[in-house]
Amino acid sequence: MTKTASGEGRSGRGRCGPPSRGDGQRSGQASSNARKEVADQRQRLWRTKHLSPVGEHHCRNCGDIFCDKCTHGRIALTADENAQPVRVCDKYMMMYEEASQVANDAIGRIRTVAACFYARARLVDAGKTTFTEVS
Repeated sequence: MTKTASGEGRSGRGRCGPPSRGDGQRSGQASSNARKEVADQRQRLWRTKHLSPVGEHHCRNCGDIFCDKCTHGRIALTADENAQPVRVCDKYMMMYEEASQVANDAIGRIRTVAACFYARARLVDAGKTTFTEVS
């Protein structure tokens, strides 16, 4: 999918975008034109406030379109140590941070188990106990 007039991205999930241009129910040509004019004005104001001179940006993970003010996350998308951080949407950034926390917690538990195993192995090497005696 391509970017729509409402600012939605390729997948249609972009949360950043100008107000809709829809003119709602028609109760008469004059009121319909007035609503459309107000909607167009709101859209112009949004674009002035949110879009940089460079234009819109996209999340390098999901491809949705965002303005610079609505995307703060920058991460490296590959495990390469020389990978440069790239723009990602706030939704993906939050998922990444949660996954990183889970991974860090798991690494901490592995280190604790390894330290306990190492301590037990040192006791066995010193002849002070056997693995079955240490609980």
